[in-house]
Amino acid sequence: MSKRHARATAAAIHKQVNGERAMRDLPTLTGKGELAAAAESYARVMANNREMGHNVDGSSPAMRASGFAGVCENVAKIHGTNRSPHSIAGKAVGMWISSGGHRQNILRKRSAYSGVGVWLSGGTAWICHLFAARRSVAGVITDSASKVIPR
Repeated sequence: MSKRHARATAAAIHKQVNGERAMRDLPTLTGKGELAAAAESYARVMANNREMGHNVDGSSPAMRASGFAGVCENVAKIHGTNRSPHSIAGKAVGMWISSGGHRQNILRKRSAYSGVGVWLSGGTAWICHLFAARRSVAGVITDSASKVIPR
């Protein structure tokens, strides 16, 4: 399957997670390219190692989401990548919503940002979804008048 299919699956996951949040009157998560790139890179690491987990390469979710604070992560491995992106997304989000800790990550009130990465390999979708509460202090600089300016 193509990178296009993987990115369409990532977009479907982001949309479905926001749907779960909307049903509970929680704010929509804003997609961030930096988080999505980090999530896709990590999904590829999991696929290449044929191992699902939060520390497959020795990094942590917070390390992957450099520049953000209040980071948490959901990962999944879904077989059958010949299905539609919406179907793959539904399977992943359904599994997460049925799991206490993963559900908490999706419904965490303080989360503001989201990045989803999907890597397709050998008929399996390897998925990483990073959540962040805010940009970290390291993600801003100040000018001489002490105003905070986003980088």
